[in-house]
Amino acid sequence: MQTIAQVLVERDKISKEDADEQVAEFKLEIAELFMHQSGTYELWEEIADLLAGTFGLEPDYIEEILPY
Repeated sequence: MQTIAQVLVERDKISKEDADEQVAEFKLEIAELFMHQSGTYELWEEIADLLAGTFGLEPDYIEEILPY
């Protein structure tokens, strides 16, 4: 499976640097959510929704952005 950054570069025609920056910013946002809601089912739903809303990707990519 491609990484999120690879999908963004190919699909959205952006540079690898821009894609890496977007993914890094998203990972920081997710890390903050983990600090406040770690382990709740609602957290996983929120992450899936953010992944879909931010990048237009399915939850299959969640593992890549988890902070552990």
